[in-house]
Formats: sequence, structure tokens, C-alpha cells
Amino acid sequence: MRSADDPVAEDRTHLLHTFDLARAARAQGDRPFGALLADADGAILLTANNTEITKRDVTAHAETNLVRAASDSRWASTLEGTTMYTSTEPCLMCAGAIYLSGIGRVVYALPSRDLAALPGASDTVRMVPVPIAQALATGDGRPQIRHHPMGHAAFDPHLEYWKAQ
Repeated sequence: MRSADDPVAEDRTHLLHTFDLARAARAQGDRPFGALLADADGAILLTANNTEITKRDVTAHAETNLVRAASDSRWASTLEGTTMYTSTEPCLMCAGAIYLSGIGRVVYALPSRDLAALPGASDTVRMVPVPIAQALATGDGRPQIRHHPMGHAAFDPHLEYWKAQ
């Protein structure tokens, strides 16, 4: 449930969960990214991880998988009041899906520029270097975008992964 007294603590808790999802994706042979959707009270509605490799689908990013599931759920008509938490800043493709879904808020931990700085990541992941906030700046103000720095914890699911690719 959402803590009116400490929404930052709730954001941190949900982001820690996305790191677990990212590690689960990695353990199943996919890239280490995870996302979850929480309602206005902070209850987790859906979770998703990256399935790009195992499904052989370049669009199967954690955020896009979550948007697909949310769009096909009983919550589809109320996504404006939800928050997507994601282990890493969404790419442009995912930003577009999030925008079109109507999700009201996005909180991410690891900025894409920091991901790109990891040894081997920029060689493996095709990234357009545009922050999600900049990509969606000309929209209608939704979703609200928040970077929540998590320090070393945000890097943990990625450690040693990209060098081995």
C-alpha cells in the first residue's frame, strides 16, 4: 500500500523488486531488465521482465511486455492512475508504448547513459541516446517521469553480464 508519509520509500521498494525481475530475466537467458505496474495505492498489479532473447522478439523489452499485459488486463481503462517502475530507463520504443498506454507515471533507476557506460553494453544494446523525459517532452505531460537514483543496486543485475555477450 502507498505510504502517504514516504512515497520515496515506496518508489525504492518497488525499484528493488524490478532488480529481482531483471535478475530473473538474466537467469532465464534474457537481458537483465525488469518492470512492474503499481496502482494508485502502491499495490503491484503486474510484473514483467525482458524476454527478447528467449522469445526471439526484439520488441520484447520488460516495459513493452508490461504495457502489452496491462493493455490486455482488467486495469486497461485505469492506467492513468498507475505507476510503472523499471530497473533501467526505458528506450524510445518503450517510451512510445508507455505514452500510448496512458500510464500516468514512470519511475526508473538506472539511466540509459549509465547502462551504455558499462563495459560491453554499448556494443550489444542498440541505444538511441535520448532520455525518456526528453522524448516525451512535447506530449501532454503524461506520464510523469522520475529518475530515482539507487546507487550500486541499480547496476547489480548488469554486473559482468554485458562483458560476456
